[in-house]
Amino acid sequence: MSPLKNIEVVKGSPFFSFPLEIRRAIYSSLEFPNAIHVFLRNGKVALSICVEPETGGYGDNGAERRPEGCDQEESTTELVWARRLQSTWGAHWRCDEIAQGISSDGSGDSPDRTIMAVLSVCKRMRAEISELLARHTVFNVTDLETLDVLAQAPRGSEILSSPCSLLSFAIPSLRKLSITLRLRLPLLRALENDTTETTFDGDAPAADANLMAECSRVRATWSRTWPLLALQLKQLRHLYIWLDHEDKRSWSLVDECKILLPVAASMSPARIASLKDVTFNLPKLHPRYEDPERHFTKGSAQTPELITIHRRLRQRYFAEQDASGRLSVEFKPDFPVMYEVNHLALQGQLSMPDEEYEEYERGQWESGVDVELELEFEFESIRNWNTFEHTA
Repeated sequence: MSPLKNIEVVKGSPFFSFPLEIRRAIYSSLEFPNAIHVFLRNGKVALSICVEPETGGYGDNGAERRPEGCDQEESTTELVWARRLQSTWGAHWRCDEIAQGISSDGSGDSPDRTIMAVLSVCKRMRAEISELLARHTVFNVTDLETLDVLAQAPRGSEILSSPCSLLSFAIPSLRKLSITLRLRLPLLRALENDTTETTFDGDAPAADANLMAECSRVRATWSRTWPLLALQLKQLRHLYIWLDHEDKRSWSLVDECKILLPVAASMSPARIASLKDVTFNLPKLHPRYEDPERHFTKGSAQTPELITIHRRLRQRYFAEQDASGRLSVEFKPDFPVMYEVNHLALQGQLSMPDEEYEEYERGQWESGVDVELELEFEFESIRNWNTFEHTA
């Protein structure tokens, strides 16, 4: 039974006559999760549990999001898969389903019920529990709007109905912040410059008025957020930033240095004395487009000394929508494009560890071989051979 079950916590309650250490011990017995998601719902801050551990360099390519072991029709399975691939929560797509209450494993049933219940008792309890959460729990943010609220939340807000009231009590004690952003490519490219026109290779200027306005808004939010966070999060120790775009085109088309160097300048031990480490989790770079002036490459002068760069396998399955609105799934690999080929041969003598195979493919690209074209040729040969066998 919860220690708070039989305590009527109201103004003047005997509960608050206990020493703060005792009250904290009681709060701790509620067994809050190790990590939570913080997001806006109907204009107010909401919480949900985080169930997704940090992924390594290989593992999350999108195939694992396809529903398995169910009796759904193929069309329904495809729709669920496509929806999961569209998640802006990136590697936290399972957490996204839980927050929306659509998790198929039952873990989405009122995941934030205990936390939100005790946070709603009274302002004093909200302040004390928010501080406890901030000291021991990883706060995950997956959208710029919530990050903007966190950066601008006044400390110790007196207005309980304010969207930032929960965060305002937590900010002074926040130790671990994890940020996951999967943005539309034009919005991400808008962060590369200070102009009002957003362009990228192979496209005309983004002339649509609504898109231009959104690019300007996102750019302004990005610019003001990081200096404000440095002022707010004086107890921050660990910062983890996961970044990607939603497009099928290679991550390497993005100028990650222009986007992230301002972040590194603001979120540094020089600005936040308690900060111990900052990690940027980014997709692997394609050798065809890799540029030490635009990317954090090995030995690049662009890489900040105090920043850890972690490269991961990028999502390789994408949701596509046709003119009728029907969703389907398309496979489009980024580097290493031969990743699946290597895994198909895992039980053969020619297979290599992922890291070795990646270096082999990199050498092919650097020697002038178009590996993607070679892969398409191999697939076409297989298709033609299967057709020949079928008609023979």
